[in-house]
Amino acid sequence: ALEILSQLGPEVASVCVLSDITLPGMSGFELLKGLRAMKLSVPTRFAFLTGNTQPSIQTHAHASGADAFYLKSCSYVDLIDVARAVDELLSNSPRVTATP
Repeated sequence: ALEILSQLGPEVASVCVLSDITLPGMSGFELLKGLRAMKLSVPTRFAFLTGNTQPSIQTHAHASGADAFYLKSCSYVDLIDVARAVDELLSNSPRVTATP
C-alpha cells in the first residue's frame, strides 16, 4: 500500500485508507505511521476497520493519528455507512500536510 501511495500522480485529489489492524507483513499501525511519514500534499485520511474490540486498541489507533475507528460487522449496510463516514471525513475537514 505504501508503495502504491508513493507513486500517486498530480491527478489524485485526496487519499483515504481504510485498513485492518492485523495485516500480513506489517500492522495497520505501521501502515499508518508510514503514510503519515510520507507527508502527502493532498488531503489524507486514515481509518481502521477492525474486529478487535479492545478499548486500548481504539485508544492506540487515535493516539497514532487515525482519523476514525470502526468495528467490523457482517452487515453490508454498516459497511456502506462506514464508507459514507470516511467520505464525510475527507470532505468536511481534510488533513493536509504540505511537502517542503
